[in-house]
Amino acid sequence: MRARGTSAGALVVRTGDVDGFAGLAAGQRTANTVGIVRVKRYVFGESSIGAIATVGDPLGRRGSWLAGPDITYQTSHFRGDKTFVAGVWGLAMDRDSMVGRRTAFGAKLDSPNDRWDLSATCTSLGDGFVPSLGFAPRSAVQNASLNVNLQPRPSRPVAGLHVRQMFYEIGTTLVANQRDRWESYRMFTAPINWRLESGDRFEFNVVPTGERLDAPFDIADSVTIPPGS
Repeated sequence: MRARGTSAGALVVRTGDVDGFAGLAAGQRTANTVGIVRVKRYVFGESSIGAIATVGDPLGRRGSWLAGPDITYQTSHFRGDKTFVAGVWGLAMDRDSMVGRRTAFGAKLDSPNDRWDLSATCTSLGDGFVPSLGFAPRSAVQNASLNVNLQPRPSRPVAGLHVRQMFYEIGTTLVANQRDRWESYRMFTAPINWRLESGDRFEFNVVPTGERLDAPFDIADSVTIPPGS
């Protein structure tokens, strides 16, 4: 529903009872009622303030809820005709028997324009942030990313080629634990990425990545990756 600059939506679901569902602990069942509500208010033309909340748990665990606000500032008139986006969000959740920090928050800066495409994000998820509804890919981590892309459009042929647009890209992602010790990293670099007027494209990139395990990780039967980087 949307009216007078405000949009709102809600969903309530009753799930069925499934006998022998894998992963159920004693006393848990799949017949439960869960709900979600989302409200968003548009301000200053292109910006918004919103909130989201959920209640209930698909496995019937008691006291389950999640709630949090988000604020996004957006303009398509930054420095004249450029797009700029800045946003922050926060979430808190709880459930019976949960321990640890049950909060998460994040921020972003984004300037997705034709010649320069720049973005930066950071998020922090507590060690107890495991929501009943939704998906947290990894808890107890801090994530940071930075992307810098220069994308010129040549006005004349380059090396005899009619190039529509060139892309020079650098993108980095770093995941660290709550003690600031790195767990994963990825760096994408594309020193050559040209798109021709014919629609053809050629690219060369280098993508170093890393993972550091604190404990053995089973990826298949009889296949275990030992701790280390």
